[in-house]
Amino acid sequence: MNTKPSLQKAAVFHKFGGPEVVSLEDVAVPSLQESELLIQVKFSTVNSADCRIRSRNVPRGFGTILGLLYGFKEPKLKVLGLEVAGEVVATGAAVKGFRLKDRVLVNLGFGMGGHQEYVVVKEKSQVIKIPDEVSFEQAVASVFGGATALLYLRDKLLLKPNHKILITGAGGAVGSAAVQIALSMGAEVTAVCSTDKASLVGSFGVHKVIDYKKSDWKAQPQEYDAVFDTVGVFGVEDLIPWLSETGKAALAVADLPLNLKCFWFSLTHKRKVYAGAVSPRNSDLEALLSQIKNRQFDPVIGKVIPFSAIREAHQIADSGHKLGSVLLKMS
Repeated sequence: MNTKPSLQKAAVFHKFGGPEVVSLEDVAVPSLQESELLIQVKFSTVNSADCRIRSRNVPRGFGTILGLLYGFKEPKLKVLGLEVAGEVVATGAAVKGFRLKDRVLVNLGFGMGGHQEYVVVKEKSQVIKIPDEVSFEQAVASVFGGATALLYLRDKLLLKPNHKILITGAGGAVGSAAVQIALSMGAEVTAVCSTDKASLVGSFGVHKVIDYKKSDWKAQPQEYDAVFDTVGVFGVEDLIPWLSETGKAALAVADLPLNLKCFWFSLTHKRKVYAGAVSPRNSDLEALLSQIKNRQFDPVIGKVIPFSAIREAHQIADSGHKLGSVLLKMS
């Protein structure tokens, strides 16, 4: 086993609330077991999942589930952060697939813990090597939005070349990834976003950009093979005039009653509407990095915030109108 530091800085929160509850503290670097890697974090992200857990502001019906996982009166997990990109600085004796100085991407998932200078992960967890052609920033920004977009488009909507798809929230982390990935799959994309994001979204090469601030676009439905609502614009019934007879829709933002309604609707209609969480595998993360390497997908990074100013990153993510991903630069 290699040597490791004893202390590190971590963004810790001891009570639920706004960005002000997060502060930097000195904490111990976790012990390294024989099948684990110690990774020095270069970049992490602050996204909507971090904000929901920190504030306990979750869609209707999920409060009890969140409480069981993360605590009711005080947080069970003190350090947020779903994904990190960094460098292997120590390995356990049984580690075979990674070496010192390997550049790696880690999806910590809802076990969290990415908002600290070092993380320890098992070799067989969701950790993959980053190709030389992909930066730390691109890699870490690909996980939350990219994986959500890929799994919905490929596995739920079954998107095919020449399919017409409508994507809402096209300037956000999930939406901007969905636009690019849908285009790489050969689809004809109509993207909905705000005025300040229209130029960027249009530069991806979409068929049409709808600026929701300049038109009453929902009053003029058009038929699509697929609709991917990344921001909670549509209810189930709202989608019917927007879908072809066998069209499919996906709702990335949905409370528990809406999840149940989607399930029942899909059982009883030719049109299908999907909602709920998705869980990427290592192969999905590798596919995303491959797309970045091949210039089919470039994750949108709205802002890079120093780790010392992590509260600012939470404030941006809390706004609900961030551009792409908000990154934390750890050093």
